[in-house]
Amino acid sequence: MKNAFSVLSNFIIVVSTAPLLLYYMLMDDRAAVHKLLERVPGRYKNGLKETLQEMDKALSGFIVGRVTLCLLLGGMVLAGFLLIGLPYPLVLALVIAFMNMIPYIGQILGLIPCVIVAFIDEPSSVIWVVVVIMLAQQIEGNILSPYIYGRKLDVHPITTLLLILVSGTLGGIIGIMVAIPVYLLLKIIVIRIYNRWEKTVT
Repeated sequence: MKNAFSVLSNFIIVVSTAPLLLYYMLMDDRAAVHKLLERVPGRYKNGLKETLQEMDKALSGFIVGRVTLCLLLGGMVLAGFLLIGLPYPLVLALVIAFMNMIPYIGQILGLIPCVIVAFIDEPSSVIWVVVVIMLAQQIEGNILSPYIYGRKLDVHPITTLLLILVSGTLGGIIGIMVAIPVYLLLKIIVIRIYNRWEKTVT
């Protein structure tokens, strides 16, 4: 009991202090960017500043999209748990949504407590819990994810699917985690270089 209380209290402390720490980290990053721009020659300063702003906007859109997907997944799972009568549906749906921030591994970690609760309550309901979670994850991964990333990041849904498939094949879980952010940053850099080259040619 004491161990459970200790874990819970530590979790609450981390969650409550994380936004403050993130704020100061972002402030430090802005200060570092300003120092970097001060060292850049004048003719490159505006271009670099605009590029960094585009990168910041793209990564922010990716994070917002990821959080949105997790919330939608949690909503679908909650509806399914209520339908099958699983105990503690809201808590378990929140666990699924939170763990979904971690691709693939998070889905397995989120499934475990749901299966345990279902087995304790009614062993025969375990299969329905697995079906609800897998169905929600398939909808999130194959339908909602390409659509939301396409709207938030101006990336075509087919491009998103191809990125996930190729990065998963080449880099596994890590590849899937970094595929879209890396693609966004490279896309911005390539477009910037091309536009600059086009201006010099014309």
